[in-house]
Amino acid sequence: MNIQMTDEDRKHLASLHDKNQAIRDRVTLCAEGYGNGVYIWGDGGIGKSYGVITTLTEMKKPLILHNTRLSAPAFFKSLEKHSKEVHVVEDVENIFTDRTNMNLLRSALWGQKDKSGKQKRLVTYGIHPAERTVEFEGQIIFTGNRPLLNIPELRALATRIPTIHLAVTREELVALMKQISEKDYRTDKGVLTSALCGEVLEFFLSEYPTDGLYDIRILIRAFDDRLGVKKLGNKITSSWQELIRSQLTGKVEPPVTRCDESKRDRNIALELSKSTLAKGDRVKEWEKRTGKSRDTYYRLLRMLR
Repeated sequence: MNIQMTDEDRKHLASLHDKNQAIRDRVTLCAEGYGNGVYIWGDGGIGKSYGVITTLTEMKKPLILHNTRLSAPAFFKSLEKHSKEVHVVEDVENIFTDRTNMNLLRSALWGQKDKSGKQKRLVTYGIHPAERTVEFEGQIIFTGNRPLLNIPELRALATRIPTIHLAVTREELVALMKQISEKDYRTDKGVLTSALCGEVLEFFLSEYPTDGLYDIRILIRAFDDRLGVKKLGNKITSSWQELIRSQLTGKVEPPVTRCDESKRDRNIALELSKSTLAKGDRVKEWEKRTGKSRDTYYRLLRMLR
């Protein structure tokens, strides 16, 4: 499989860039006050939240992030405390199924205009011991994996803010993953070189289910698996390919496969020990063909003597 960037990949990458730029422009308009909010939806792991947060960060706009369960009292208190900031609601599905939250959203996202043309968005909420009212002047940006459902309450919300579908293709995501793999992957646990990232991507693409859209987050987890196997050496007996495959399939292989693989590894180690390659090149070839560490290679060689 060719994992080098091709002209066709660059076309797909440019197409994806245009789509993401449209999302960034929509976020910019909203954050600058030319709109009260926006709902951006699409498949998971395609960069929706990343694009929103990156745009707001570059704009130096303070943001309030909500990314777990959001109850109506907690939401009102947040709107009250941060009434002028941009609120980012990331994949919090319950907010659209809770009737009180929906009432809050309708008030926070629309209101009557005063003489200057400014919308007065008054959110009134009964919280013990007394009813409280806040004029919300900020914006709310939502990200989700599904479109707003076709029910009256959500249709009312959709008339208040734009609903944008970020639709990407497998080809665009492959191009993006190739671009990501061209650079070293850096974490607090160490660095996975671009060469090894390329090996992981090649395996990842060959094993990924054909009926699903690629997920960037799963690729990043695959990088972590490869880095962990490389760093931990003999502490890990599985190959990085096995670990990544188990992520993609959700299951581990039967023991017979492990036995067959162990036999294969011994054969590869024996073959390399008899090759004319330099010592360092033998190790590189071993790591490339098996995904296992140099320590495992030398351990097998000692067993074969």
